[in-house]
Amino acid sequence: MNILFVNRFSFSYLGGVEFHILNLGRQLLARGHQVTLVCGADQEGCGELQVDGIRVVKVRGLLGLCGFLRKEACRFDVVHAHMSRKPFSACGLLLARGLGRKTVFTPHCFYPASGWVSNLAKRAYDATLTAASLRAADRVLSLTLQDLRDALQHGLTPQQSRLVPNSIDTERFRVRPELCFRAQHGIERNYLLHVGRFQEQKCVPFLVAQQALLPEFDLVLIGQDDGALGGVRQCIERLGLATRIHVFQNLGFRELHTAYCEAALLVMASRSEGLPTVILEAMACGLPVVAPAVGGIPYVVQHGVTGLVYRWGDGEGYRACVAEALRRRTAMGQAAQARVGERFSWKHNAEDILKIYGELLGLGGRRQPAGAA
Repeated sequence: MNILFVNRFSFSYLGGVEFHILNLGRQLLARGHQVTLVCGADQEGCGELQVDGIRVVKVRGLLGLCGFLRKEACRFDVVHAHMSRKPFSACGLLLARGLGRKTVFTPHCFYPASGWVSNLAKRAYDATLTAASLRAADRVLSLTLQDLRDALQHGLTPQQSRLVPNSIDTERFRVRPELCFRAQHGIERNYLLHVGRFQEQKCVPFLVAQQALLPEFDLVLIGQDDGALGGVRQCIERLGLATRIHVFQNLGFRELHTAYCEAALLVMASRSEGLPTVILEAMACGLPVVAPAVGGIPYVVQHGVTGLVYRWGDGEGYRACVAEALRRRTAMGQAAQARVGERFSWKHNAEDILKIYGELLGLGGRRQPAGAA
């Protein structure tokens, strides 16, 4: 099969959606299929390149996308668009459907609004382009039950829906690297770890503030700046925690892997999430997770088994969960590692997505819609 992914951002933008597409693409390539990503142009401009064997085509906005699809859509068996509330993905779905291609849509997450202006904008978008995107998709893949419920509220029909969770390549985390993260970066004490972009939605200042009340551990923050890193640094300085909180940007895989392996816990504070890749990666390294009970997090973090969830914004609840997870770290870590291997490995879930593609192309049998008995 020849698969086209449509997403606003390329792999140079280190977000969970982009990692999802990259990892799925790798799995499809390994199974002998062709993969192309069409995305918006970034600072490097338009053009083509190869990333791990995936053809990446960068176009100039919606007009560039339309031109690309009109020229090349006939080459692709399936057009698979990613990310909700993105005109780029909606346009890709609608035009591909109009050109007679089979279409798949993975919304990833319908993030809630953060204010009345945002709420009005999202309601207007959902009533128009979200509804149109769902109608234009032959199949809609939800990563979590929460995503599925949200999509059904926005007009998805059960016959279109499939539930295939976000996944990781668990084999990449099987062998611990020889690097020593703490020694390399001069971190003398055990640390809690947060991995994720520095953006308001991630609520990293909450973790910084709580760290002042957790004197036995340092905090390591790893991620790409998405506009909020300056505020995080100011918060660290204001609380006098510069020697106990360590900030890193754009680490390579081996360093990140080592950071997971040496951490005491993965901690999160996000206001909303889909099914974060970082949680799966941490669990694959045997690391328990403490995170708020929002979005798809409770779908993967089994409270009291693979980690602990707390009410968003509850500092006392967060600290209690950290203390409990540390006491039960070994058992939770082992359960987390087993859970990822059983349910969230690309080894299994890429095959499910391929079956869905094949179903659309008449290459396989029918499947029951998500939620069907």
